[in-house]
Amino acid sequence: MNSLRINSCPPSFAPAAGWLVAIAGVMLAVLAALPSEAAIPRGPVLEERLLLGLRVKTDADRLFIHHVVELVEDGKLPIGLVDGTYFWAREKAEEHRRLYNNPMVFFRPALRARAARLGIRI
Repeated sequence: MNSLRINSCPPSFAPAAGWLVAIAGVMLAVLAALPSEAAIPRGPVLEERLLLGLRVKTDADRLFIHHVVELVEDGKLPIGLVDGTYFWAREKAEEHRRLYNNPMVFFRPALRARAARLGIRI
């Protein structure tokens, strides 16, 4: 007569448990390989993206973008805040036909307001 073991898996499930461990290991390796916020490209890459994506036209706007990039590099301004404002400004400019070519009009005041909420003066 076969006895039922309460604390162990049936023999047919033993290979499945091994696969679960293997899959969990692969998932952890993939997560470890993902770039953290510290590994997100900054400096010239960020500055170029902001200058081109926001269609910066004036020297004052170029200086503002340069200052923003310096704050990000110094760790005083979160990159996520800049990126979120960047994408929002581009989307907002697309909604306004007259301002389509100037997302900077939305970016500067929005970034200043969002940074001020965090106690950061730009």
